[in-house]
Amino acid sequence: MIRKLKLARSIVAAGLLTLIGIVGVTNVNAQQPIAHFSLDSDGNSANGEFTASTVTDVEFGADSAPGLTGTSATFNGTSSIIQHDWIADLNPAES
Repeated sequence: MIRKLKLARSIVAAGLLTLIGIVGVTNVNAQQPIAHFSLDSDGNSANGEFTASTVTDVEFGADSAPGLTGTSATFNGTSSIIQHDWIADLNPAES
């Protein structure tokens, strides 16, 4: 039961972060994704262009949605964080 809850939490977290990374962070003018963060093995963007400045208490490589994605990141709900320093390319509306 606990394993199922952890898997469900991981899937939800991965899904929300994927939505934030793809849909929530879009170029306002072109409506194209700026970056994709798969969270398979680190907090960096898939193309390596955006590197996380801080990764604290995040476990990578957890099971994710079977057959739909790679692995996922697990956040503990209290101290886990993936942070990227402010960069204009990730904040087109403020540039």
